[in-house]
Amino acid sequence: MYFADKDPLLDGSAVKNICIFLHGLGANGKDLITIAHEWAPQMPGTLFLAPDAPTPYGDLGGFQWFDLISHNPEVMASELLTSAELLKVYIEEVLKYFSLTANNLALVGFSQGAAMALHVGLYSLPPNCIIGYSGGIFIQEPGAKLADIPVLLVHGTKDDVLPIDFLHATNHYLQSKGITPEVCVCEGTGHWIDREGLASGLEFLKENLIR
Repeated sequence: MYFADKDPLLDGSAVKNICIFLHGLGANGKDLITIAHEWAPQMPGTLFLAPDAPTPYGDLGGFQWFDLISHNPEVMASELLTSAELLKVYIEEVLKYFSLTANNLALVGFSQGAAMALHVGLYSLPPNCIIGYSGGIFIQEPGAKLADIPVLLVHGTKDDVLPIDFLHATNHYLQSKGITPEVCVCEGTGHWIDREGLASGLEFLKENLIR
């Protein structure tokens, strides 16, 4: 796992909340942990963590939560579920170490990481809240009962990796389950997190996690 290379607890307080970043395909924990430097001053008592996904990807130190290259839905689903169990164990160990509950936890994912955050958070280990950047729910379970927790979906209109249709499909699915997520559509933004998305995420966490 990666910790912010500057102490995110700028006021020296004890850990009261934890924000876990989940990276996208081919990246690693360092990819998103830099967001902690921007958010930390307005999130006192929050520890930021960013684990690597379990499976190496390519030769440049990247990782993946599940296989996308094969375009095989069964392989994708199987690997996603395996990674979800590993992630759940990791989260439980972190919460136990700091003597916190899931109500003190936010999951923030990008692309594949958004799929992981939404799956684990809504199906098995509900955190305080979830932010999904440029991603969506990959496995829809019609008979499943989802956790009714705050969700923010952020997506760019020019995303050509995971088109904004993923946001609309996830939004529709959640609403069919009685959950109304907050939605931030970033005009002209591709498959990345822009300033509007970062600002929306911070405000969402301040409203829900930091109380």
